[in-house]
Amino acid sequence: MSITPYVAYRLYNASFTVAIADGIAVISIIIAVIYAWRTNNTTKPGLYLSVTFPMAATTATINLGMNGFFWIDPLILFNFFMISPVRALAVMLTALTSIVLYHVLYPNTVFSSHY
Repeated sequence: MSITPYVAYRLYNASFTVAIADGIAVISIIIAVIYAWRTNNTTKPGLYLSVTFPMAATTATINLGMNGFFWIDPLILFNFFMISPVRALAVMLTALTSIVLYHVLYPNTVFSSHY
């Protein structure tokens, strides 16, 4: 529920890409909770969220600049609690590599957005 207000805030500020990423994160949480509740299986929803959240956090970081990095720290903790350390490391290295590569390819966008 704590991500939901960000969807409205991003829409208000016309940051549509990040609003969509935040919305996908919220919908993914709802889907995962419903699946886990109905099946009593938390492993599959954990794997699903450990892939979905890095995509949303990477999108936010790329589009929000330094402000987006505040999504990375909780993401690291989440992944290391939800999946095995090797998988969590692979997911996080992929996300961080994507962010670094984007900013290497498009260096003028590092601090382009401050909201």
